[in-house]
Amino acid sequence: MKTVAISLLSLTLIAGTTLPTKRAEASPIRLGNIVPGTLVTKEVQSIRELRFENLIAQETDFSCGAASLATILKYAYGWSDVTEVDVLEGMFAVSDPELAQRMGFSLLDLRNYVESIGMRARGTKSRRTPWMPYLFPSLCYST
Repeated sequence: MKTVAISLLSLTLIAGTTLPTKRAEASPIRLGNIVPGTLVTKEVQSIRELRFENLIAQETDFSCGAASLATILKYAYGWSDVTEVDVLEGMFAVSDPELAQRMGFSLLDLRNYVESIGMRARGTKSRRTPWMPYLFPSLCYST
């Protein structure tokens, strides 16, 4: 019985995370009768919009590296027009395209791309746990 329950739970989680969903967006709220004869509107954001407000969504690549790097470039370094696709194109230019399509991009590919745009990048092994904050923008691979 326990295995059946776990199987059903797993199936539900898989279906819930892989099926297409509609995007949750908030709409303005109209507030009437505050001042007679006027209509006041208040712009609101959904919880999903607030949660992902300063993130570039992972839409193109199956790994999160390009979107994560684009987010850091945009919000930590002020590159206002960078997108996940821009980072992917740059990473294809500095990596082996066949290997990247077959295996995905590696952290070395991310580092090579960052260095190709004139920034310094380092790859290190860290003993920090994910909840210990760094004092600088960083990407961490966690297993």
